Amino acid sequence: MMITHFSHHHPLSPYQVELDHHDHHQKHDDQDHDHDHDHDDQITICSGCELELISGSSAYKCNKPGCDFRLHELCSELPRESRHPSHPQHPLTLLFTPHYSFTCKACAGSGTAFIYSCTACRFDLHVSCIALAESVRRVDHEHPLELVFSSKEEECCGICGCSFVEGCWAYLCRGCGSYGTHLECATSEEEEEKELLVGSGENEEERGIPGSR
Repeated sequence: MMITHFSHHHPLSPYQVELDHHDHHQKHDDQDHDHDHDHDDQITICSGCELELISGSSAYKCNKPGCDFRLHELCSELPRESRHPSHPQHPLTLLFTPHYSFTCKACAGSGTAFIYSCTACRFDLHVSCIALAESVRRVDHEHPLELVFSSKEEECCGICGCSFVEGCWAYLCRGCGSYGTHLECATSEEEEEKELLVGSGENEEERGIPGSR
């Protein structure tokens, strides 16, 4: 069923990402095989969170010719307003095209698409950062790691060894008191396992990995 979304002027249709790639190849059957091979390596990006649309996942796309607007299914369902413990003073509003150059308070990264923002305080978060888990577990550490909303530059990540960005979010171990990780490092082991499963052709659902869809 087609939907309308406040961030885009045209209706959006549901599709499975791998079917979209397949359709593209069908249109280019008569073209050079090397060209098709190049498309196999092309990454399709969600217009909302600016992250990759994974083959096999559900998404929405604009059917207007020449329009590449696409959204993860989850990004299409994001609430227009959110309360987050990192900014308890005010609610955060979902903006689809920031009118200023912003820096995410969580990861210090920039962006051009969806953000959750408190315009009064110039407090901005990527939609992927606002969805970070409050705690994570790693097999190489005995205690759970908890999300904190500020870190110190003199402290170093227990996984990659690099220093934290002053004031940015991190995962810290309350049990040890001195062990912490960057946001991306905290889940690096899980991502590596997923890549291995994809490479071996093994389905996540067969392995019972939480969060697989």
